[in-house]
Amino acid sequence: MKSVGTNVSIKLEHAVSVEGKTYTVSHYIDGKSVGILRLWITYREDGLVKDLDFIFYEPARSIFTFVINKAENNLLNYYHVLPINQLYETNFNNETSNLWGGITKTDVAYRGVENEGNLLVVQQKRKPGVEKPCAIRVAHYYAYSKQFCFSRQKSEAGLSITVDIRVLNNDLDVSMKDPYEHPSLVFLQMFEQVSRTWIWKWTAWSHCAAQTHMQKFETENNGEEMEWFRQIRGNSISNQAQRLSITMLKEDDSVMRLKKERWFEPNHEGRVRLSGSLVRGRWIGILVMHMMEI
Repeated sequence: MKSVGTNVSIKLEHAVSVEGKTYTVSHYIDGKSVGILRLWITYREDGLVKDLDFIFYEPARSIFTFVINKAENNLLNYYHVLPINQLYETNFNNETSNLWGGITKTDVAYRGVENEGNLLVVQQKRKPGVEKPCAIRVAHYYAYSKQFCFSRQKSEAGLSITVDIRVLNNDLDVSMKDPYEHPSLVFLQMFEQVSRTWIWKWTAWSHCAAQTHMQKFETENNGEEMEWFRQIRGNSISNQAQRLSITMLKEDDSVMRLKKERWFEPNHEGRVRLSGSLVRGRWIGILVMHMMEI
């Protein structure tokens, strides 16, 4: 049990059975469980992951259940067992597309009161013209804040946890970050805005994005999409008889270095494009794209 605030704590559990592994994150206030996130991983006989079962629930109330497993062509299947819209009063989804026709579908669900709330976000990445996702991110946010009337004591906590899923080496690759602490007020303000506007963006809340690295999974602008392709081992894609090689450069990489490697010079293989920002004479966020005919 780990304390994350006055009278607020979380408990992390890891169990192994014949069928697979179970990871459980429980939230407690004054010693009572107020919410649980459980990930159950089952395995095939050959040792590869068979299914990922996600369960979100509060005491005496199941919230959301879904299953993820591997499909053909390094894609993922995503099944709703208990849909969000049957359980959360605030629920919506939206889709955005990037420059190359890839689709990002985001499902959002929220339930809470003035001083407490749960927000669940499931984001699917889809390649151009493909219905099944190639990567999925699951994020859960919880916040609680209460000031006791007859004392100065206050209970509060803001917690987030994220799980990233993709196919790697013919197996499901699961990356689960430990719960991260945030100011409860930040999350409560976020919850209020989401429930009022039914609008959600990872990058709308800079504190959350910075701490949980959400920018790397957000694809509403094409610069961030480059980082996402790198994460899923997608440093080259094939579309409309062209191959796009993407290179991200750090802030301390100079233009002289680029010229030395002759990345600016067009040749018979294709075209080179450079984009970036010039701040006080320095290039910041340089991006090089090499288009090659195939």
